[in-house]
Amino acid sequence: MGTCGGNIAHRGPNNFLPPKRDAKAIFDALFSGAPPPPPATGGSSSTAGGSSTGVPSDISFQARRSVLDAVLEDANRLKMNLGAEDSARIDSHMEGIRAIEMRLPQVSGTMGGGSSGGSGSGGTGSTMPGAGCKTPEAPPMTIDDMTMRSQAMNKLIVAMLSCNLTRVYSHLWSGARSDSTYPTLNLTAYGHHYYTHGSDGTEPRSMERYIMAQYADLAKLMKATPMGAGTVLDNTLIYGISEQGTDPKQHLMKDYHVLLMGKAGGRLPGNRHIRLPGRKLTELMLTMQQMMGMTVTSYGSWDKTSKTMPEIM
Repeated sequence: MGTCGGNIAHRGPNNFLPPKRDAKAIFDALFSGAPPPPPATGGSSSTAGGSSTGVPSDISFQARRSVLDAVLEDANRLKMNLGAEDSARIDSHMEGIRAIEMRLPQVSGTMGGGSSGGSGSGGTGSTMPGAGCKTPEAPPMTIDDMTMRSQAMNKLIVAMLSCNLTRVYSHLWSGARSDSTYPTLNLTAYGHHYYTHGSDGTEPRSMERYIMAQYADLAKLMKATPMGAGTVLDNTLIYGISEQGTDPKQHLMKDYHVLLMGKAGGRLPGNRHIRLPGRKLTELMLTMQQMMGMTVTSYGSWDKTSKTMPEIM
């Protein structure tokens, strides 16, 4: 299926962001060098061992900057021997590296010592972690159970949002034309793709219900995690969709079922079902970008639009 089959996020053409499929690797990337959250005050502690310092930093922020600068210098030298197209791809990669650098705090140090925090905030307008920021327990090195792996991923997503380690994430349950099996549902004779074409619809419906249950688990975790005056869910917009429309057996790219979870910081009322026949999916995507404060007036390629969906606001 090409790179788009298993890589949902792209910086640009042929420049994808490969996903991390191992929960332990995601935990290490998020928390092994992050400043720990402030310790909880008052009440009893449910953590074993009495430690409230979180995960210690493994490398100074200055050292990280030095590494990034060295990579950027190498990339600039490489560009001198490349054509225009490859040079543009290098530029895009360098922008991604520079974005990482800008997220590093301006001063090193760790948070702690009461509720006042201590380290500087990131360089892109990020704020200090709030009360919901807690370093989760590290997942096991290997997770064989599908549901346990999904729930571990969900906990990491909520943790990285509540601790302000990122503002945007992409979560791909399975790629296009998935051949995943579902031992939890006793569906192991064939893969997901086969069941969507070669069955009476019972198996695909059970798989859909199972996947949506994992989606619900994520929303419940967000709703249970405080952020500001509300919760992580109140301040988040989750855009959930399949790559196929109503009838995946026919490969129809229309009549999509889209689920928007969260209230996007008060921009969405929530708890509504809206049917908008004949509208373009790109209209919804443009609306969401403007909700997030992006100064864009059109979106899409072959289905480009300048129209939005004020009906969802």
